Amino acid sequence: EEMQATNVIQLCYGIPGIIFYVVVLYGMFHLRAILNKSFIAIFVVTTVINIATWLNTWAIVRLKDEPSFILFYNWLAENNLLRTSMMFLVAHFNYAQNVCVFLLTLDRFAVISSIARDAQLWKRIYPLVVITTHAIVLAITLGL
Repeated sequence: EEMQATNVIQLCYGIPGIIFYVVVLYGMFHLRAILNKSFIAIFVVTTVINIATWLNTWAIVRLKDEPSFILFYNWLAENNLLRTSMMFLVAHFNYAQNVCVFLLTLDRFAVISSIARDAQLWKRIYPLVVITTHAIVLAITLGL
């Protein structure tokens, strides 16, 4: 059976998007001596979350209308923990992507403002800020 046009279109931009992420990460790895360590770390987290978001949404939302995946969805219906986890991740990744944009913006602001001042504080606290903001988002998604 033929795949729905919307799913074909999403494959046409999703797969190249993942490939471009890998290429950019490769380039950043080779330029890490001149790039800000906090930017690289936040970008890697953002990359992982964006790829996981696309894959999870693809599996739990997009393919449910494809007849050739009926066996997967029948199996998923029997696996409540996996199904619930995947649905939870749809909501969680929405928050996580917004946090990543916030962190990238905060990092760039810290770098721009460091032209006039020393950015040592940001260099010391960015790992804590990244972990804390993602923990807060997880707590919000869990309803804690």
